Amino acid sequence: MKEKLLLLCIVFMCSLSSYGQSGQIGNIHWSFLDSVLTISGTGDMPDLYTNEWPWNSYRDDIVKVEIEDGVTSIGRSSFELCSNLSSVKIPNSVASIGMVAFARCSSLTNIEIPNTITNIGNSAFYYCINLSNVKIPDSLTIINYGVFAGCNGLTSVVIPDNVKSIGESAFDLCEYLTSITIPSGVTNIGRYAFYRCHNLTDIVLPDSLISIGEWAFANCLSLPYIEIPDKVTSIGIASFTACPSVKHITIPNSVTSIGVDAFVSCGMEYVDVYWDEPLSIVNNVFVRYQIQNAILIVPEGTKALYEIANGWKDFGTIIERPIPESISIYATLVVGSSIKLNAAITPSNTIHQNVTWSSSDTNIASVDATGRVTAITPGRTTITATTVIGGKSSSFDIEVEEETVTTYSGETANSLIDENIVNASLIDGTLTVNTPGKETIKVYSMIGTLIYSAEKQGGKQTYFVPNLSKEIYIVTGSSGWNAKLINK
Repeated sequence: MKEKLLLLCIVFMCSLSSYGQSGQIGNIHWSFLDSVLTISGTGDMPDLYTNEWPWNSYRDDIVKVEIEDGVTSIGRSSFELCSNLSSVKIPNSVASIGMVAFARCSSLTNIEIPNTITNIGNSAFYYCINLSNVKIPDSLTIINYGVFAGCNGLTSVVIPDNVKSIGESAFDLCEYLTSITIPSGVTNIGRYAFYRCHNLTDIVLPDSLISIGEWAFANCLSLPYIEIPDKVTSIGIASFTACPSVKHITIPNSVTSIGVDAFVSCGMEYVDVYWDEPLSIVNNVFVRYQIQNAILIVPEGTKALYEIANGWKDFGTIIERPIPESISIYATLVVGSSIKLNAAITPSNTIHQNVTWSSSDTNIASVDATGRVTAITPGRTTITATTVIGGKSSSFDIEVEEETVTTYSGETANSLIDENIVNASLIDGTLTVNTPGKETIKVYSMIGTLIYSAEKQGGKQTYFVPNLSKEIYIVTGSSGWNAKLINK
């Protein structure tokens, strides 16, 4: 008897696979055949719970969903937990997608949402962990609660221009999301909107933004900076907490409230604020021990106010504007094979003129604290100047070449000098040259290595050539003369 029942079950299952199943829900017809679920009819699909849909018992067998023209909405939970669903066709007749409609469809990698859709319900694509390509329709104005939460496959998202609000947890736990484009019309970013987007590095907040919700960007571990737009009035509780890569924070004077723990555990180096009178904040907007080594940049003439203001006075350094906005490098040729680089900082009236210098390869050329570069060996290196305040930098490429000259015997060298025109001597490193016109004077070793160079005016001039030994050197003038001189 048991064997007969088992045989009947197998026959029944084969019948389902071969001939499929179908049914009617109001005006909506459905059929399932060969792993394809087809939805047709006119009007809205109903809103049901997951176990109420007639295809619930074989959700794991659904690989493709085809919704035909005439259907105007996708019902709540309709395809939730279809773990092998990988293809969805949505017609232009559909205007809305219901709550959790595609939630936890772990095999879904991409979906094309037509521009006729004006509403995507809460958590519609929740935990579609392999969803990597989705185009949000231009017709959408709000991204609702948790629509793409947990979609780890998403790496970049472009939010269309018509969107005005990004809802709570909209992109929560999109761990591999690196960039997102938010249009200029967005005025509100909700609670937890980008919470735990661990790899988010590229985001620009639009000028239209007014409020940032609680925990909106918390645990965005890779976020490099925070620039709050000029219209924002409120920054929510813990909105940027635990963003350790953030080095620079800019807060405009439009902000009237900052929530508790807003910037706790940020790796900040600079905080740039614009209130003429310090905004009243609680002590734990920042963590005291974290800002003791940070710089607070305040409007001109307000430093004394911030030095006594609760929450602001704990910054290790408080400075006033203007601060460096840019830096450029220009070169001045000086003695020998050295070059003096100078840094020009804008605005020019900033009192913060200090810069640090570095060479990308100190074996080729070194640079000291004043910007003097000394050539060491042939090759190419990059010299970089960085402002101490603001961290603005500029670079200058240096190529070192080993310039050589032909050496001459004493007789030949002397014969090249017309003593009526040229007179040269070298005593204890002091080079004296007397020629009638302007020219370039160079000093070489006997093997042809350039040691010193100077631009000479007409007449007699004296130069000090550093680090010369008591030996013979070749001195040349760009007018064509050469001299072989002993450093006596």
